[in-house]
Amino acid sequence: MNKILILNFGTTHDLISSSHLISAVKKDHPTAMIELLTLRSQKEIAQILDNISNYHYIDSDSINTIFQSPLYSDAFAINQFMNILGPLVNTDWDLVVNNSNDNISSYIMSALKTNQLAGSYIANDGVARCSDKWSIYQNYVATGLSRQTINKPTIRNHIVNLPYYSELNKIKLNSDYTTVANQNFARIRKMKNNTGIFIVGISLEAGYDGYMMELDTYSDIIEALEESNDYKAVLLLNGKEYQKEFANKLNKTFNNKLISINLETVALPSVISNLDIIISASNDQLTISDTMNTRCLEIRDCGGNSATPSIVNANNFVLYAKDETNIASDALLALNEEFGTELPINVLNSCNPVYRSVSDELGNFFTQIRGDLNIQKELRYHVERSYFFEIFGYPRNNELFEHIKNNTEPEYLQDFIINLKNELTNTVKLLLATVRSLKSVRNSESSLNSFISYLDNLMAIGKENTIVSSIVRNFEGKLENIEAIDANENIRQIESYLFELKSDMQILTNIMEELTNNKSTEQATLSTDSKSI
Repeated sequence: MNKILILNFGTTHDLISSSHLISAVKKDHPTAMIELLTLRSQKEIAQILDNISNYHYIDSDSINTIFQSPLYSDAFAINQFMNILGPLVNTDWDLVVNNSNDNISSYIMSALKTNQLAGSYIANDGVARCSDKWSIYQNYVATGLSRQTINKPTIRNHIVNLPYYSELNKIKLNSDYTTVANQNFARIRKMKNNTGIFIVGISLEAGYDGYMMELDTYSDIIEALEESNDYKAVLLLNGKEYQKEFANKLNKTFNNKLISINLETVALPSVISNLDIIISASNDQLTISDTMNTRCLEIRDCGGNSATPSIVNANNFVLYAKDETNIASDALLALNEEFGTELPINVLNSCNPVYRSVSDELGNFFTQIRGDLNIQKELRYHVERSYFFEIFGYPRNNELFEHIKNNTEPEYLQDFIINLKNELTNTVKLLLATVRSLKSVRNSESSLNSFISYLDNLMAIGKENTIVSSIVRNFEGKLENIEAIDANENIRQIESYLFELKSDMQILTNIMEELTNNKSTEQATLSTDSKSI
């Protein structure tokens, strides 16, 4: 591949995370010219992404004017938009990737000349399509999860048929800023007469969701760090007024002895490269730190809309703020675990859930190490993650299931299995009825309404919040991507996907058997009824 275009009109988090995909493409295609199309408002962040040969920008105001104006028809709006893109439309691309998975990118994807599309796009019939099974998963399964079981960078890399690489260079360092930062941090490390101290960056930037720790929590963390011979705290700002006010309040508490660094985006990577760990809400500073493999402790609002961490790399921590008074102790405990130190911990048993990111042969995932445990949610997270990798062609994670069996209280595991069995049994009954109904459609068109009713009821399960509903949404995504015009071919493909759904359900049944070590008890879930198909 020689010419590759990455489209990103999503959030700044999406843009920073695109560096995982870009670096993987560059590793596998080292001579390729990788170009990026994104919003002009995100130019500063785009410029620090490594491995990009050329940048293209569009004003968000232009997009909104064209697509939201009642004066423009959809066709005229798209034509106007294509004129803005100029040379990109006339370039022959080897690969175009929809990284942000949004409507604008999907329309652009369909207008560009390319040998290969990766991600969602608008087909010639005006219908949104997905390029492969991983793109279907991203659009139909992941969107229904408040807590992602497979992180976005891993999904996006799989869409391009590339692995996730954690150790590649993904962010550019400005040489001038890096020289200055290295010199300044060398002096900071000498402030406690201990060149082996750990420098902790404490971000004062609010999270994407608006969350920010309370002043007392910051003070408690900083006090423990400043009194220790092993640590030095550095406050990270980016020029916003509320951050300056917050820093002034903290400095007043510590007699103006704290170190504050007000950072431009271009200088941020140089500072981050000198940190041993960053404590931060879910924001750009944290995401860039994670991308650069700097250790991260992410603080999230336990009651937020999304439970999915912004960080992805292994050996990082995520703390969900349920009780603000315990956050400082949780954070200090994480530092002790990471660096083998003995910072004072006021609360040994916190209710705040704390997770550590770890890795296996499938990629990175999170395991809970502290706080209130919802065992049913944790079992679902790990089983669903392993399950989808298996149906996508990876070997079963037998080690995981052995660990679950050996380390889960029998009554909790039994509850999980009973609920899963009930979900499977009800869904399989409806699935088999749908298959029978579809067969009758071949013989009589009068059966069509009955089949549609059964299919609608089956799809309605996808609106629920269970492992089985995720499987049904994956099936729904396959149906939505059927391109056949001929009615008989359409029915044939639907039937094929129904049998694939049955096969996917059987895999989940097999996992359930493995968790119970009782193959005879659960086998009836699918095999008994399958004889009647």
